[in-house]
Amino acid sequence: MAETDVIRTPDQRLRVFVSSTLQELAAERQAVRDAVTRLRLVPVMFELGARPHPPRQVYRSYLAQSQVFVGVYWQSYGWVAPGEQVSGLEDEYLLAAGLPRLIYVKSPAAERESRLAEMLTRIRDAGDVSYQRFSAAAELQRLVENDLAVLLSERFERAPARDGAADGASLAGAVPVPATPLVGRDDDVAAVGDLVRAEGVRLVTLTGPGGVGKSRLAVEVAQRVGAGFEDGVRFVELGSVRAAELVTAEIAAALGLSTSGGALITDLKSYLRARRLVLVLLVRQPRAARRPLRPAMQARARMLPRPGWRGGLGL
Repeated sequence: MAETDVIRTPDQRLRVFVSSTLQELAAERQAVRDAVTRLRLVPVMFELGARPHPPRQVYRSYLAQSQVFVGVYWQSYGWVAPGEQVSGLEDEYLLAAGLPRLIYVKSPAAERESRLAEMLTRIRDAGDVSYQRFSAAAELQRLVENDLAVLLSERFERAPARDGAADGASLAGAVPVPATPLVGRDDDVAAVGDLVRAEGVRLVTLTGPGGVGKSRLAVEVAQRVGAGFEDGVRFVELGSVRAAELVTAEIAAALGLSTSGGALITDLKSYLRARRLVLVLLVRQPRAARRPLRPAMQARARMLPRPGWRGGLGL
């Protein structure tokens, strides 16, 4: 599943779609629900709320809003609606092809229906999903809880690779590419670049009258020094911000951050503290921007603001 770049509200947690027949696996469905909620995730289950829509429309909509698929199977293949080739149970599995799928099969199953047996054989032979057996609801709960934790850990460990400077084309806040080369300002570029690279320097401010080329100079410096920072260069345009309380959210959005649900400034500091990067800010309203940025300056990131700051950041 592709990760989103929006900052989610605290209620928007990872959704786990639970697929199984309802009656014969009622205890097991409750066990899966308990496992999911113990991890503070959201179980998506057909029976959790009545909807004035056909069942097929409901589960397809639920699946489209979920991030993980958990399938629990025992003996029944489920009902095949008129005009359909497969049951809703198999349809759910097929529709979840783009999601991580965790499959759990209860045994023994002396009366397993042939179509379910065939479906499970196909799933097992494909070898592209997690496939486990269990015999009791308590065992299933432990398996699901552990597997979800491992799945999330694996996804988290792979995430930093997307933020690395090597994949600059995919970074949120990419530095704009100038249409023309910078001429006659090599000394200025070198001087500002030395400041940015200097040990202990976290903030460099460019000031001056409009039209002297501060913006172009900042971009040139960022491009030249970016290779020396493990996490590259990020660019944030703050020209449209009109109130101090919106600055932090604008920066977080430009960086593609997902909030933990706490204060945005805390998330921003945590993001920057773990990285060594050049952050280029274009600010046209310094008074609006100064106050919320003060705490972020404590982070271990090199800050290279673009022009527009009059008198710096007020630090």
